[in-house]
Amino acid sequence: EIGLMSAIQPQFQWFDDLAVPLQEACSEEAASWSEKRDYGNLSLQEMAGYLVLFSQMPKPELKQLLNKLRFSARQQRLCLALNSSCHKIYALEGASPSVWVKMLGALDGVGLYSLSCLMRKYPWAQAAISMYRKRWRFVQPIVRGENFRAMGIPAGPIYTVLLNSLRDAWLDGEIANEDQEQVFLMRHLREDGWKNESTS
Repeated sequence: EIGLMSAIQPQFQWFDDLAVPLQEACSEEAASWSEKRDYGNLSLQEMAGYLVLFSQMPKPELKQLLNKLRFSARQQRLCLALNSSCHKIYALEGASPSVWVKMLGALDGVGLYSLSCLMRKYPWAQAAISMYRKRWRFVQPIVRGENFRAMGIPAGPIYTVLLNSLRDAWLDGEIANEDQEQVFLMRHLREDGWKNESTS
């Protein structure tokens, strides 16, 4: 199959250090990381294998190859997200949880498993992926959109901005309880110039 890839897309290159991650990615363990049973015409193991194979390609060439292989839109999104993560992850050693969540949030269970296989020699990356999978991805602020409406804030993109800022603060330890969340929110609104009797 690797020879076929090279024939379809001459820029495709095989790297020997992908051999072990590829073997691990194609194992039955992939199923324990995902709620999905398959990816259309691909099994979980096949999808994980392609993710590893495509992880080192330059993005423009990868897009061309995915189109030639007639991957579905969902399959393409995951391949591109994993590829992007592989190019970014080495700069994330020591990064805060919120930074990791922003990157890993584009990956589903099989994508996370494939990335974990690729980063098998990097304990700091393995630890972050494990924390994301078990804890970080479930962190959410207590406040909700209806609370913003009650404060007189019109619905719009600001809701997403505020909720993301609150989530990041929870992840990074700036907020530890509901009272601290309220203080953080009010300060954030004042800094952004929002004036309301609820924030005065």
